[in-house]
Parts: sequence; structure tokens; C-alpha cells
Amino acid sequence: MTSDHFPDDAQPTGGARSSGVFEGGSPGASGGEARFSGGDGSHGLARLWTVVTRPRETFEASALRPQPWVALVALLLVVGVGSAMIAHIAGPEQMEMMSHSTLGKKMAENPDFPQKLEDARHPSPAKRGLTAVSGGVGAVVMVFLASFFYWLACLAVGGRQGFLRTLDVVALSTWVGSGLGFLATVPLIFAKGSVMTVSYSLAPLLGLFGGSVDPNSFVFRFLQTFTNGFAIWQLVVMALGFAVVHRISRGRAWTAALVPWVLGYALSLAIASLTL
Repeated sequence: MTSDHFPDDAQPTGGARSSGVFEGGSPGASGGEARFSGGDGSHGLARLWTVVTRPRETFEASALRPQPWVALVALLLVVGVGSAMIAHIAGPEQMEMMSHSTLGKKMAENPDFPQKLEDARHPSPAKRGLTAVSGGVGAVVMVFLASFFYWLACLAVGGRQGFLRTLDVVALSTWVGSGLGFLATVPLIFAKGSVMTVSYSLAPLLGLFGGSVDPNSFVFRFLQTFTNGFAIWQLVVMALGFAVVHRISRGRAWTAALVPWVLGYALSLAIASLTL
């Protein structure tokens, strides 16, 4: 039987809890309506904090009343504003890194490249605004796209919910990984004056074995992707959310979270490797 969603502004009745997606140990049992009516702080802006301190309770509330817009707006603002703040650091560094790649060498040969690099070091207010919009909107769009594939993965392993609640789980977990990760990273970027040297992964440890660290190398990109602390935190929160919201076992939830995550990052690594 396909999943029937409760209206976002309504709580399930006792009859609804006894069948469908809430049968068998649902969070609504034993007075769940009172517990998740909003007084527990797992709704609204508070859920940006409770998903860190009480993730299971937050996702139990999400199963009854999804509010993906909260995390999406937070991501839009944090990533957007943060991207604008570090535009004068990230822009030139990215251009210089690309200039060493196969495709980037042609760009670097352009007579206008030095001027473009200088403009990137001193972006205008309009340029920073454009960076903010593209960064924030890009993050939200990626959450929507990723949620679709995570939703399919959840359904494949026996998930009982639809896209909206899956979107809420992915948005909240992305807030933990990318939103909080961005907040923690921006101050370090200003301190070091570099984006590439700031990392929560094992990639920088390559320098301990001698020689310079090439951020374009496949090994660096692999470690940067699959050993990133905030990304792993995001994955753990997402798996928990799938288990709670879709009423599936931990093993199935981890499968639904890991398969799209690994495939997505592997694809991005493959694409990046083609430009080296």
C-alpha cells in the first residue's frame, strides 16, 4: 500500500496511528500527539538546534509534521552569505587551481586571464551579491535533487513515506553537514587566507609524507570527500532520520543513505578527474 501523508498542519488521529505508516512502534503512540504538538522545541527554527542535540526526537516530529523549509532557508542564508564573505579568497584560488588542469590551461592562456584574476581578488558588491545568490540557491537546488534519489533509495529498501518527509530529513542532515560546516569553516578561511588549506578530512595529512600537496590529485580529492568529518556527521544524521521517518531498520536506513552518497561523490570525483 502506498504511503498516505497526513496534512502538514494536522496531527494523525488515533485511528491513523493504528494503520499505514505509523503501525508498529510509531512515535505517535502513548500520547505522541501531545509530545509532538510543538512544545518539545522540535518544530520551527528550534529544530536547527534539536537536530544536533536530540536528532531522534526531531525526526519523530518530522514524521508527523515535516517542515523542510526551515533547514532550506537556513542553508540558503548561511551558504549564501558565507560564499559572499569569502568570495575574494575562494574565487582567485579556484581560478589558479583550475589553471593547472587540462581545460584550465587554455583559460590561463587567454590575455584577459590576469585581469580576471585581479578582479576576482577584489570583487565588487554586485559580484559578491551574485556569489551569495548562486551559492545559496545552488545549495538548496542540490538538496532537492539529492532528496529525490534518497527518496527512491528509501522506497527500494521498504520505506513508507513520500518525498516531502524525505526532503525534510535530507535538508536537516545537510544543515548539520554543510550549514554548520560552513559556519565552522569560514572563520578558518579568513585566518589562513585560503580555502584549500582548511579541511576536516585526512587530505592535508598527505603533506606529512613529504612533498607538496596537490589539491588536484585524485588521492587528495578522494580523502577530501570520503573522510570529511562534517560529511560523515551528515551521513550519520541522515541514516538515523531515514530509520525514524520511514520506519525501517538501521541496516536498511544506512543502505538508503550510503548508496546515493557514495555514487554521487564517486561521480563528482570521476568528472573532476577528467579535467585534471
